[in-house]
Amino acid sequence: MVYKIHINNVMPMRILRSLIFIFAVAIIGCGEKYPTEAKLYCDKAVEILIEKGVCEDKQDCSRKEVALWAGCASWRKMTHLSLYGISDREVVNAVAERLRLERVRLEPGISIIAYRSHHLQPSQKLMEIIIK
Repeated sequence: MVYKIHINNVMPMRILRSLIFIFAVAIIGCGEKYPTEAKLYCDKAVEILIEKGVCEDKQDCSRKEVALWAGCASWRKMTHLSLYGISDREVVNAVAERLRLERVRLEPGISIIAYRSHHLQPSQKLMEIIIK
């Protein structure tokens, strides 16, 4: 059986317009709401990663793509930080402790996910910490 959608049929056009509207709202709703705060969290995390010997300096952390941020999750008032190539839980805990101190002065909380794997490699999650 073959179904045809007729352009002059009002109901399918209303559905199509509704779907386009919902899709547009979904895209707009997940914009980078907290980019400044996410970058600040990331910078503090990089300082700890350097102290712990994961990276030599900021450029090395950037080159290795060890810490990547996103300012999304606006419905939860959260930013997000992914740490890659980390196998030591103590390093992640040290980052989390530093970011807890930063949370006092920043509006959004932060979700930290640490991976044993490197960025763009098959995911090997080490741990996740949420600071509300």
